[in-house]
Amino acid sequence: MNGPAPVPDPDAALRSAFSPAAITIVGASRTPGKMGHVTLRALTEAGFRGRLYPVNPGGGTVLGLPAYPRVADLPGIPDLALIAVPRPSVAGAVRECAAKGVPAIQILTSGYGETGGPGRSAEQELRDIAHSHGSRLIGPNCVGIFSAAARVTWTPQAGLVPGGVSFISQSGGLAYDLLAGGRFHGLAFDKIVSIGNCADLDIADYLRFFRNERSTTVVGLYVEGPRDGRRMFDELAALAAVKPVLVLKGGRSGTTAPSVTSHTGRIAGSYRVWQAAIRQAGAVEVRSFAELVTGLAGLQSLPPGPRRRVALVGNGGGATVLAADSCAEHGLEIATAGTGTRAGLAGLLDAVEGSLPAGKAVVELPIDRLLSGDGELLAAVIRLVREDACVDAVILHINLIPLADRNDVPASMHTVFGRLRTAVRRSGPPVLLALRVTADPGQVAVRRELAAAARSVLGCPIFHELDDAIRCLAIGSAASLGRDHRAAPAGTAATARRLRSGARGQPGSGAGARAELQAARARGDAALDEARAKALLAGYLLDTPRGRVISRDDEFPPLPAGLGPPYVLKALARVPLHKTGLGAVQVGLTSAAELSASLDRMRERLSRSGLLIDGFLVEELIPAGTEIIIGSTVDESFGRVVLVGVGGTLVEATPRVAIRLWPVCASDAEEMIADLGVSELLAADGSARALVCALLRVAGPGGVLSDLHDLVTDIDLNPVIVRAGRATVADARIVLRPADPAAPTESGGQHG
Repeated sequence: MNGPAPVPDPDAALRSAFSPAAITIVGASRTPGKMGHVTLRALTEAGFRGRLYPVNPGGGTVLGLPAYPRVADLPGIPDLALIAVPRPSVAGAVRECAAKGVPAIQILTSGYGETGGPGRSAEQELRDIAHSHGSRLIGPNCVGIFSAAARVTWTPQAGLVPGGVSFISQSGGLAYDLLAGGRFHGLAFDKIVSIGNCADLDIADYLRFFRNERSTTVVGLYVEGPRDGRRMFDELAALAAVKPVLVLKGGRSGTTAPSVTSHTGRIAGSYRVWQAAIRQAGAVEVRSFAELVTGLAGLQSLPPGPRRRVALVGNGGGATVLAADSCAEHGLEIATAGTGTRAGLAGLLDAVEGSLPAGKAVVELPIDRLLSGDGELLAAVIRLVREDACVDAVILHINLIPLADRNDVPASMHTVFGRLRTAVRRSGPPVLLALRVTADPGQVAVRRELAAAARSVLGCPIFHELDDAIRCLAIGSAASLGRDHRAAPAGTAATARRLRSGARGQPGSGAGARAELQAARARGDAALDEARAKALLAGYLLDTPRGRVISRDDEFPPLPAGLGPPYVLKALARVPLHKTGLGAVQVGLTSAAELSASLDRMRERLSRSGLLIDGFLVEELIPAGTEIIIGSTVDESFGRVVLVGVGGTLVEATPRVAIRLWPVCASDAEEMIADLGVSELLAADGSARALVCALLRVAGPGGVLSDLHDLVTDIDLNPVIVRAGRATVADARIVLRPADPAAPTESGGQHG
C-alpha cells in the first residue's frame, strides 16, 4: 500500500511557480473583470511563452485558448495552478490540481483565515489536501505571481523589463501597487509574490528562496504577521547577511495584552519587539509604502557600502539648508570638501556663486548658471566633487519650477544629460538626482519624461524630492551596516539554535535551579518570591545584596554579621505585589530597633489588607547608582525576547529600551547598552562591563535562560543598580510558566 506523497521542498515548488513551462488557470472566465479572466488576459498580453491551460466547466474557448472542463482533462501537467473559483469550489479545485501532480498551487480566492476561526480550519483542510499529493500552496487570499524572465504577471500594467528587485507581500493591494506603479519610479523587478494568508508556505520559505536566487539583488518584504516568527527571523537574518532587505511592518498600532505580571511582560507583542527583530536580523525597517519604493529604487542601482558623507550640488539655497538638516536627522552629514576640491571649484565659479559654506561640499548655483553651456559647467563640478576622497555620494538637485514657462525644457535637459553622462557614469561615488516640480499636471508629465531619460542616459537613481534621495542614502547605509552586523563569529547561529531547541549550558549547571522551579510549579506557585529569585540568580554569579529572610510569624531575629544599616525591609509573596502602593517596602532604616518596629507595623498593616504574605526580607541598602532593568519575556510572534532599559517605574514609558531576540551574545549585549545612551556614564568606573556581564549571565549562553527558559515566562530584574564597577540586583521577580499546554511557546508563532 502506497503512503502519502512526500511533501516537496519549498524551493522546488517556488522554482516551479516562478519559472513555469505550463500554467493552468482554474476558473478562467469569459466575463471581463472577473479574476479568472483578468489573470488569463494578463498572461496572454505579457507574452507568456509556455502553455496556458484555462479550466472552465463549459469547455469551449476563453480568450481564444481551448478551455478544459476539468483539471484531469489537461493534456499535460502544469508547473503552476492559479485558482480563481468561488470559495465553496476551492477545496475541490485544489484536490484536482494536487491529484494531477501540480507542484505549486496559488489560491487567489479570499474568505479564509482573514475571516477568523472557521476560515483557519478551512486553510488546514486545503493544506492537508495539497500535502497528501505532494503539492505546496501559495495563499490563499492573494493576487498572483510576477516573474519578469518568465513573463508571468497578474496585471497588464506591469513593466516586464527584468531587474534585480524582488518583493514578498502579505497584502495583495500593495503588491499590485508596487508592480503597476514601480516602473514610474525606475524600479525593475525580478520577481513579486503575493503570499496572502500563508496557509502552507510561510514567509520564511520565501525569504530562503530569494536568498538563493541569483537574479534577485534586493528584497522588499511587507509583513503583517508570520505563522512562525522565530523561523522568519532566522531566514531574514540569513538573507540580510548577503542581500539588502527592506521590511515594511503592517499593524504597528496593535496593543499588548491587558493583563501582564511584570514590567517586562508589557513589551511582549509590541511593535518595539518587531523593530528590534528587524534590526537584529540586519534588515532595514521602512515606515511607509513611499519609503519602501524610494529605498528599493535606490538600492537596485547604488553600490554596496555606507554612504554617509554627502555632497550637494544644485539650485536653491533654502533647499540646501533643509537638506543639511535632513542629512543630520538620517544619520548622514554634509561632506567637508578637500583643499584640492575647493581650489578647483574656485577656478570654475566666481566668488559670489558656488561659495562653499564652512568648507562644506555644497555647490549652489542659479538655474541659468547651473545649466549654462548645455550643462558643461555642471559636468565639470560633478567630476571635481566626485574625485574628492571625503565624499561618499553626490546628490544633484535641480529645481525645474523656475523653468515652468519655457517650452524648451525637455530638449535642453536632454542635452544637459548628455553632457553629464561621462561625469556621472565614471567610477567614483554614486550620484543621485532629484528633479523637483510643483503638482501641476504639466510639470509632473515633464518630470516623468525627464526622469525616464535620465535613467537611460545617466544610469543613476532619480527622485521626486531632495529628501527622498537623502532617505535612500540612509537606507542604503543602514542595509550595508546591517550586513556587517550579521557577519557574526562562526558558531553563533548554531549556539542560538541549540539553546532555543532546549539544550542547556554546562552539564548539571542548572540542575538545582530546575528542581526548585519544578517544585514551585508543582505547588501551584505563580512566581518565585524575591528572596528565592535572588538566591537563584546568585547561583549564576549575579550580584545580589546581603540579606536575611524572616518568616511570616517569627519574632525579629538577630541579624547576620556583615548585614548593617541602612536597611531595606520588604514583604515576600508568590503573587504579583506592588510593594510601594501597598506599603510593603520600607527603605533607609537606620538601626535594628527601627527595623524591628517597621516589621511589626508592616505585618499588622498587611494582615488587615488580607494579603497572603510568605515572610519578609531584610537587606542592606544599595548605594544610589544608575537604575537599569534587565528582563525577558515570551513574545507571541518571536518567542523569547530580552530587554535592557532605564530601570525603575519609568521603564514602560521611556523610549530608552533595547530589545533583542534570545539568546544574546557579547556584541548584542554591548550594542543594547550603547542604545540606552548610558555607556559613557558607566564607562569611567568599569560599570559598563559589569552590566554587560550581568546581562549575559541572564540571557547569554550558559546563563539563567539557557537552563530555565522552558520553565519561566518572565524574568524581571528591576532595578539593577549599576555603580562602582558592580551591577547589583536590587529587586527581582521570576514568573513561572504554567504547567499548561496552551502556555506561550518559546519558538514564537504557531503552525496551523
